[in-house]
Amino acid sequence: MRKHWRQLFFFTHCLIFFLVINLPLGLVMGQVQLPPQLKLYQPSGTLFHGGLGQVQADRVVIRDISFQWQFGCLMKLQWCYQLQSPEGGLVAGVNLLTWQVELSEVDIDYPMSAITPLIPNLLVEPTGNLRFQSDRLVLESQRPVAINAVVTWNGLGVNAGNESLTLGDYRVVVTGDADRINYEVEDINGLLQASGGGSIGRNGRYDVSLELSSQDVLPDRLKSILELVARPAGYNQYRIIQQGTDRRLSW
Repeated sequence: MRKHWRQLFFFTHCLIFFLVINLPLGLVMGQVQLPPQLKLYQPSGTLFHGGLGQVQADRVVIRDISFQWQFGCLMKLQWCYQLQSPEGGLVAGVNLLTWQVELSEVDIDYPMSAITPLIPNLLVEPTGNLRFQSDRLVLESQRPVAINAVVTWNGLGVNAGNESLTLGDYRVVVTGDADRINYEVEDINGLLQASGGGSIGRNGRYDVSLELSSQDVLPDRLKSILELVARPAGYNQYRIIQQGTDRRLSW
């Protein structure tokens, strides 16, 4: 009799597991309370494999997302999904012990025209494409705990009225922890050679030390902009040194 009960117990659990993994995603979402700033539209598939027609987080909108549950993450005590969209992909996971959110294998490319509306009070219109790559970004209560990332601005440029200016490609290497984020700036193939960096503290304290130079003749429009934000340090050489506190940068 005990043998039959074991078989029934095993069969029942297998049946429940099979039903859970095949529940429609729309039905599962109906039972989950999401943050008010996060909205999910047009779910399809199941909890383990499917897609979303659109995800909106505040003013950020991402369309045509597919996802696949990653079984291997359980070995690291994480619940993870591989996410893909036309802009790129990443692995997003939740640590089952600390409930920290961890992003890895991030490679996302966005045109600046899609990012500009998210930044208020810009005096000029940035152009080009912004590529974000990261092998580790850990968040706790929406605050960074660890970050190792590279941000590449391909075709960095600006439009100001009837004038446009393109400087080339630049890269920012970002590292940090819960207390401070450090960054280093370098040019890849740009009109201006750039070197230096800075840091941002969790209290909003920041510092910038950046040197810019060029072997080529600079357009008058670019010189005017540089003279507004930097100090001359020689012929076609400029230096930006700033520090202060901005509470908008704190976390």
